[in-house]
Amino acid sequence: MNLPVPTCADCGVARFSTKPKKSPYCRRCIGRHTGRSPARRAKCSAAMKAYLADPNALAAHAKRTGDGLRRAIAENPEFAEKRRELGRMIGKTRLGVMNRPAGCPSRILAGRRSGATKLAWCPVEYRDDYRRLVKSQGLKAAEARKVIEDQIAADAARFAATGVLPQSRRNEGAPA
Repeated sequence: MNLPVPTCADCGVARFSTKPKKSPYCRRCIGRHTGRSPARRAKCSAAMKAYLADPNALAAHAKRTGDGLRRAIAENPEFAEKRRELGRMIGKTRLGVMNRPAGCPSRILAGRRSGATKLAWCPVEYRDDYRRLVKSQGLKAAEARKVIEDQIAADAARFAATGVLPQSRRNEGAPA
């Protein structure tokens, strides 16, 4: 007695299995089918967002993916070269820059954040002095940083002796 062989509902290939299947699709087609389903994609997206909401899970995920990427780059020079070339091509297209001209709110915010990151070593009240030294006085960034760090140390010593913050008096226009 020959039983009918189940076939894939998508590609028609015979599905041989020792266990009864819930899905009418073969292994090759089931991923394509579930990936196209908006309900399934929404469910997977919600599950992944819930999982990555945990900071420990997010850190572990970032470590795993970063390690895998570094391993792939180290083991496969063609992969590394392809990634470099894709990076160069994206840089040449200036992707995203054309839609955000200079002066638009997102570029202004990006500039502020970039400046805050680069000047994280410098307290906020000294940043104008640092910028003046670099832009107007023509000092190199390393020299200007040393001048500002010396100024911070001198102001801290003066504060310890007098209890008055010299930087706040300088910003108000009073003689220090």
